[in-house]
Amino acid sequence: MEYMTCLTIPTPDVEFYGKPVGELVRKGARIQADGKVKGHFPYVASYISVNDKTEGHYFPAWVNVKGNECEIVRCSDGTSAKGTLNAGPGDNFIVILMDDHKEYDIKVDGKFICHLDFSEAILEEKKGDTKMNAQFFDPGVCGLPITGHICRLNKENAKDTTAVTVEKALPAGTKLVNIITVASDDLAGGTSVTVGSGAAEDAYASEAKVTKGKTEVTDGKYVNVTSGTAKIKVGAGITEGTVDVFATVIRLTV
Repeated sequence: MEYMTCLTIPTPDVEFYGKPVGELVRKGARIQADGKVKGHFPYVASYISVNDKTEGHYFPAWVNVKGNECEIVRCSDGTSAKGTLNAGPGDNFIVILMDDHKEYDIKVDGKFICHLDFSEAILEEKKGDTKMNAQFFDPGVCGLPITGHICRLNKENAKDTTAVTVEKALPAGTKLVNIITVASDDLAGGTSVTVGSGAAEDAYASEAKVTKGKTEVTDGKYVNVTSGTAKIKVGAGITEGTVDVFATVIRLTV
């Protein structure tokens, strides 16, 4: 596996804006040569302001290209942020908030140096929000079904009644066994959850019904997970309570 050289993730002891990298990135995270960022990233509270937010999931990296100015461009809308570079490339770094935008282009002095894709990064839940949300602990094991937490829907991120879409990561290259939706006891308002991929809106689960205090399991029929992205859509606004969405995947090779 080849990894990117123009950007690198610092060692855990290096501090960015008062926090060591070890608090922002779990051990083993890496940037592949194609720009895909892999690894686990904890939820960080009370940190620097990015996109007018001071908490979320942050990606720190050294910029290993000499120049005067670095520009971070959001691919979704073309907006960008610029910063001055120091004389030595080892003294320069960027910090990106991964929660709102999944793909970025990085430029130095107006020249494109790399593309970053966070769609397969695992963004961990905020501590204290849940008792247990299992991550996909080792999606590389062949033949072993693994259940992982995709996302939690609540009145903050799913209050719209016109079908909100939330994009979350699934292990690419696996086969989906099933989708599990778990509703809290205080969930108010009937709703359904549709789980799609980059290719089809309902590729994984078509309107799994969410019932107060119950669990709904939808058979995935070993659907191929190709894009590594799950698009979660709610069919009605959530006014109280939560809906947790889990997926069971398996890697099969012949």
